[in-house]
Amino acid sequence: MPISFSSSSATLLLSSIKSAIDKDTVKTWAYDSDGDFYHKATQYDRKGFLKPTVDGSKLSLNYIPLKDLSQVPTDIKGVLYGRFLEMMINHFEASFSTETYS
Repeated sequence: MPISFSSSSATLLLSSIKSAIDKDTVKTWAYDSDGDFYHKATQYDRKGFLKPTVDGSKLSLNYIPLKDLSQVPTDIKGVLYGRFLEMMINHFEASFSTETYS
């Protein structure tokens, strides 16, 4: 189940998110060498990832669990999606027109 954001430039939106992380404007998120996002809070740090993909005017993020699922709390997916959506609304609301969950 991905979350998606419609934007006139999804590629620019993705670049803007990464730039805000790099500039420490967005403090609670980071991304790894693959470009996947993770939450930096101790209880969620690298326990799951959100993989971004751009398709036309849509930026989508898919949850990627750790390989050893026995160590990941069952609520991690919901927390990551919820916190990412919160960050998007707080920092980038003017940059996307709709968000969907499918």
